[in-house]
Amino acid sequence: MYTLLLFIVGGLFVAMLFVNVYFRAKVLKVYGVLVRNKVEFGAAHIFNRQKLEEEILPRYPQFRNEIESLFATCGILSKWPRCCLA
Repeated sequence: MYTLLLFIVGGLFVAMLFVNVYFRAKVLKVYGVLVRNKVEFGAAHIFNRQKLEEEILPRYPQFRNEIESLFATCGILSKWPRCCLA
């Protein structure tokens, strides 16, 4: 029983580690594209969708997919700890 519990906890840890690395790689890839093209945004734009749509998306319409992908992934990452603690 103890071995099974240890195996389950270890498996969950490895799974969470894999998901974390996957999302970090995804965020860094998209963020790198935005930095190379000098797309500027602040922390206020990350937490306020309306401000993002009013100020950033009109200024950089050609990077709309990358910007939305970045903020969608950041939203998933910010909800991840709450999901694990529930």
